[in-house]
Amino acid sequence: GLDLAEQLQRQAERFGAQIELGEVSSLRKDGNDTIVTVDGQDVRARAVLIATGSAYNKLGIPGEDALYGRGVHYCATCDGAFYKGKRLVVIGGGNSGLQEAMFLTRFAEHIDLLVRSTIKASEILQTDLQPFIERGQISVHLHTESTEIIAEDGKVTGVAA
Repeated sequence: GLDLAEQLQRQAERFGAQIELGEVSSLRKDGNDTIVTVDGQDVRARAVLIATGSAYNKLGIPGEDALYGRGVHYCATCDGAFYKGKRLVVIGGGNSGLQEAMFLTRFAEHIDLLVRSTIKASEILQTDLQPFIERGQISVHLHTESTEIIAEDGKVTGVAA
């Protein structure tokens, strides 16, 4: 699935497609074009592909909404490849948090897994996580409550805890 998505994205970009991540609030026709309002900005397009996903649990901390799509993401399989070779933070010690962290090791230089209290994921996932920790690919930070997403020039640079 991910390989196909990456191939489709590369092909679309070769033909001049512009990829926009964000929340769409309106679509309207203007002649042969479509005007899409994405995060308050109008974008004119000859063709539009709308990919909707599931709803994710938000943290409700400062910086989260403003930086969505510019460093804050909720889908590792969708957006992980954009961060190849980077150090990333995954917030959450449940099943989803562990799964996303392990998946992102395919791309990231290192993952810091921030967990508010203790890991609540299934025993199987906790067992699966151990080799990633032993290889130094993932560091787990227990009792670490994320309080703010920090940015510089509109891009995420860190997480305050």
